[in-house]
Formats: sequence, structure tokens, C-alpha cells
Amino acid sequence: MKLAIFQKLRPAAQASIVLAIGTYLHYRLEAGRTVHLYYLAGEGKGFFIEVAHKLPHGSPVVVNSFEQFDLLADYVTAISLPAS
Repeated sequence: MKLAIFQKLRPAAQASIVLAIGTYLHYRLEAGRTVHLYYLAGEGKGFFIEVAHKLPHGSPVVVNSFEQFDLLADYVTAISLPAS
């Protein structure tokens, strides 16, 4: 799936896809919620998706999807990405 197609889907559909076939990488805490980082392989290159859960047991909501590595700054100390 390409990022542009993913971004056009309804939020509930995005969350379902990510939770079903995304590769979980890590999480961070942010203002009363956890934000989980996933990777979704795409055609050519994949992209990253952040899924937030309000604490303590909120429903998953996609808050960001992107391809740029610089947006991984909040995670770089905790994850290791394979070489492309």
C-alpha cells in the first residue's frame, strides 16, 4: 500500500490495517496517551504510522503517517531500523 492511499482511508480503517499487518517498532508516552510506532511495507518503500491510545484503555487512533526518517526523532534511541 502506498502512503497517499493509506492517508485517504477513514481513521478506523487506517487503525485496522496498521494493527493487522503493521510491524510494531516502539512506543512513547505523550500527554496522557501512549503513541505506538508501526512500519507498513509498501510498494517500493514503506512508511511509518503513529497510533495513539488514550490512557488507560482508549481506542486506537492513527495520529500521523509519514515516510521521512527525521520524524522518527522521538524514537531513535530505542529502535534499530534495517538498512535499505
